[in-house]
Amino acid sequence: MSQSPRLIYQAQTERTPHRRRAIFLTFAILAVSGAFYLLQQIRSGDADFLEADQADALADVNPLLLDGGVVVAVIVLAALFIRFILNIRAALTLKNERVRVFDQGFTWERDGILARYSWTKVKRYREGARVIAVFGRPLIKTGAHRLTMSDGREFRFSGRLGDPRQFDHAIAPIIADITGSRMGAALFDGRSMKLGKIAITPAGVIAGKHKLSWRSVDITRRGDKVHFQRASKDGGAFQPVTTVSVRKIDNVAGFLDVAESVIQNHQPHRFNIRTKK
Repeated sequence: MSQSPRLIYQAQTERTPHRRRAIFLTFAILAVSGAFYLLQQIRSGDADFLEADQADALADVNPLLLDGGVVVAVIVLAALFIRFILNIRAALTLKNERVRVFDQGFTWERDGILARYSWTKVKRYREGARVIAVFGRPLIKTGAHRLTMSDGREFRFSGRLGDPRQFDHAIAPIIADITGSRMGAALFDGRSMKLGKIAITPAGVIAGKHKLSWRSVDITRRGDKVHFQRASKDGGAFQPVTTVSVRKIDNVAGFLDVAESVIQNHQPHRFNIRTKK
């Protein structure tokens, strides 16, 4: 009896909320613009539209307060205008999109068109999104993670749809198991695989112009870089050879899993693994 798919993560975006915000911001801009105009008239002494007692009361106001009010109005107006532009742009260009990630696959709905795939249909996953966070909250989101399927279709998860970090956290372990198994099978059969800017072979790894043997290589990921090192000939410390961005490596999580396993098999002394004599 098959189990029902378990929902792991979901994200969606719609145009309608951005339209509503744009309308609200329009009224806010008009209100702040009116306040700015009023302050300017009072500063210049041209507030003829005020009653006499109101004008007398304002005449006693410290000019510095009026100047400060004008500065605040300008700042608020600029912030509102920027948000208005962003929401108008989203309302005009954003697609109604919904992504649901399950343990057995995912669904991706875009403007009413639904696509369903199992994870076994994933050919390539490339981490391409960047997130700059402040106190853990995403502030700037650029780029997109890309899923390429066996039929050639591509899905892009960008910051417009949600937090790319959460999306990657949900799918990376699943895809690593599947793609890592494919890589392991290829190496077992004596085949090589190209993974973007690097390649794996039964003999080792090719990173850029460097050919590194499984018997002497060390591979680690730090942040968004994969570091390749080679053992020195005298058996000393590993020496840096090159680094490759994860954005240029296909199925990087699966590659790292396979690399760790193969390196342990070829360098058992590093991991205190006993071998048969």
